[in-house]
Amino acid sequence: MATLNECLDAAEQHLGFREPRARAIAKRLTEAGILPSGGPGRPPELDETDFVRLLIALAVNSQLRRSDEIVRVYSELAPHGARLQGAPNSVVETAFDQLAIIADIALHGDASLVRKVKIEFVSTWPEIAIHDYGATARFREVGANASHWNSGKHRTSTVINGAAFVDALEELFGE
Repeated sequence: MATLNECLDAAEQHLGFREPRARAIAKRLTEAGILPSGGPGRPPELDETDFVRLLIALAVNSQLRRSDEIVRVYSELAPHGARLQGAPNSVVETAFDQLAIIADIALHGDASLVRKVKIEFVSTWPEIAIHDYGATARFREVGANASHWNSGKHRTSTVINGAAFVDALEELFGE
């Protein structure tokens, strides 16, 4: 477990998200019950999955008042927009599940594999793309065509380097 302040420091140092904005987003997520709150005289403590939720909100970087909605929507994105009802349990069903698996591999598996990954958060429309060894897994809303842009507008995204993600996780939750 890491304190919220430690998570915000790591997000700024390793991932480049400015602390004042990150603190405002974290406050919004705490008020919405997405991140844990602390107690009297005790700071909030986050685990790696809480850090992933914070990362989603920071990377999409939309309006502050929509931070909690953004985390909910982006966490539920499905692989290639596919409807996975009735799929085997071994199939990753949501973007959040995939990001949590990547964080777990970074901490408890072969971190060198995660260092080569690029995680792209599209803010123009709900999409997370995970670029890995030439293959790309796109997570979109159920029913969306993952091979097409969602609109005729430009596409804006934030890409998180896997090495920076691993460094932040190891600093916060490493043994």
